[in-house]
Amino acid sequence: MAPEKDAEPTSRFTDQVTAENKFQANDESIPALIGTLANAGLSLPLTLFLADSLSRLRSDTVKTIKHSGPLGDFQVVDVSQFPTEDKLSRADYMSVYNVFLKFIAETCGPLTARGFALHYNLILSEPDLEMWFPAYLCFDQQLCSQFFTRPFIIDPSSSEYQGALNKARQTQLKRENEQLRSLTAASSAPPSRSGHGGRYPTQPQHERAPPRSPYERKEMLCFWCGRLGHGALSCSETTPSRHSRQCVIRCDAKGLFRLSDGQAVCFTHNLGHKCKGKGVNQALHICTLCSDPEHGAAKCTRN
Repeated sequence: MAPEKDAEPTSRFTDQVTAENKFQANDESIPALIGTLANAGLSLPLTLFLADSLSRLRSDTVKTIKHSGPLGDFQVVDVSQFPTEDKLSRADYMSVYNVFLKFIAETCGPLTARGFALHYNLILSEPDLEMWFPAYLCFDQQLCSQFFTRPFIIDPSSSEYQGALNKARQTQLKRENEQLRSLTAASSAPPSRSGHGGRYPTQPQHERAPPRSPYERKEMLCFWCGRLGHGALSCSETTPSRHSRQCVIRCDAKGLFRLSDGQAVCFTHNLGHKCKGKGVNQALHICTLCSDPEHGAAKCTRN
């Protein structure tokens, strides 16, 4: 005679059920839907790691869609239900990245997790993070998008990493300059006469002036020729600012490179900031105007 099976619990609140659980003041678990999204080869918006987003994902009431990934078909969360990453403030970014790093540590191998930690530490070490935050956010999006499509180990000291980061900074500078030019053009246009009885409005001049920006063109130093008013990427000069000086670098969309051997040159160092990057493939800490390793172009006295 077959032994009788234990009867199934008739209530969710029997001792047998409750003994398997415990009180948690804060639920710090990473919802399974996030792991499913990653396994499907889709990038994880950092906004998924906001407290409100995690709560919604844990409730399992979010909309999902079917997606065919490298490991098969998945029912993944529809990320359009959540805020976009460009809405993240600097404080929120730092908060969610710690949760993201926890997910990476639980999901990936130690070398991969270490790469992400080094990447985050490099961002935190930026002395002017508030100024450069849009560039770092854009760069981080690019990095994560590639990682979840084709996983790799992040090496912040590599020339590829430094080049992509420099490009993100140059893109931010270009965008800021375009915005500034638009503001300048708008402020210099004659005001409309309509609604003012045929008179120009008596608005003080200082109220119509565009706000100053650290990216104003006249303050920008070209790392190639040494002149002010433009960046190296858009430089059309054929000679250095000093005729006795030889050009040291070339510049393209990937970054700054020494002419003699093609080695990457550090953008951060030449802005006059301290760079903590290390390693064999670390971009060179030399002045783009005179090759001196003791200073960057922003502090060069030979220009």
